[in-house]
This record gives sequence, structure tokens and C-alpha cells, in this order.
Amino acid sequence: MNSARRSLRYCFPLLLSMAAVFSVMPADARPDLRPLGANIADKSSAWYRFESRTFDSQDGQRHYRVWLGIPKTAAPPSGYPVLYMLDGNAAMDHLTESQLKQLRSGNVPVAVGYNTRLPFDVVARNYDYTPPNPEVVQPHGRKGGGSQQFRQLLLERIVPWVETQAASDPHQRGLWGHSYGGLFVLDTFYHAA
Repeated sequence: MNSARRSLRYCFPLLLSMAAVFSVMPADARPDLRPLGANIADKSSAWYRFESRTFDSQDGQRHYRVWLGIPKTAAPPSGYPVLYMLDGNAAMDHLTESQLKQLRSGNVPVAVGYNTRLPFDVVARNYDYTPPNPEVVQPHGRKGGGSQQFRQLLLERIVPWVETQAASDPHQRGLWGHSYGGLFVLDTFYHAA
């Protein structure tokens, strides 16, 4: 079995949960940007303990908050499978205790968001999640094209931090995103080939 299939098998329950959450959200062209309340990491979980850390972009223009859910069960010999979820603020806002109970067998959710109480930092995600393309005019005059720098931050700083906090299997990593986050996932897949 190749590593992509193995990763999908282990991360599929979390992917399915996140797809279900975002499929029932109302389809609106403009995201709801009201400040968020406490999320599952703030409230605590019977099944996971949460760590969080902030990171800054290399140019100091964007500021990230990363939540790491570590199962309260022993890690498998090869380490936990890990799913990196983009739009982490919104993902954490929708992650529930019942979903974590279903995942308690050892999947590690990592929510990569922005250091804000808003569900999305629309300016930062527009830059981070889009590939460089001078022919594309970004909406509302926002700057785009920073996917390479964001991918570098993920691979060189965020992933190593996660791996020092939770025993994880580097062959069982998944990346999830929707909308611009989905574009980033496809761009990352394209650049991994």
C-alpha cells in the first residue's frame, strides 16, 4: 500500500468529519467574520490535550496560531497519523468533543490558522494560499502568490514543532483545506510530484 493511501486511511475519519462540518455551513459568497468564542482547545477535551503556538511569516507580515490536538492514548509504534487543517481558526471553531471521541484512536489534528479571534484573516489567507501568477488579478486588490513561502513555513517550522510535541509518523501526513485552502492543497500536491 503506498503512503498516500495509508495516510488517507488513517486521516479519513477526520477528513470526513471536517467535510461534514463545512458541508452544512450556509453557502454564502462572503464569509462570516464575526469574532469567535472559545473553541474546543479552550474548553478542554476528555480525549485530547491541546497545545498551541504562534509563528510569524519570514517577512513578519503575517502571524499564525497553530493548535495541536494530542490524543490521550499511547502513540502507535510508528507514531500518530497527522492531519494539517488550513483555516485553523474556523476549523477549531467547528471541531466538537463528539468528533474528537470518534478520532481518539490516535489521529492528530493540527489546525493552522491566524493569530486573530476572527474565523479568517482574508488578506493573509489570500496571500498564503494562492500560487504565484502575475496574470491573476486578486479580489479587492489583495496581494496573492505566497504559497511557496507558506509551504516553506509549514515544512520547516510548523511540522518540526508538531513532531517534537507528538510522536508522529512522517509517512502519514495529510493536508486539508477548503476554498483558497483547497487551492493551496492542490498547489502543494502539484509541487510534491
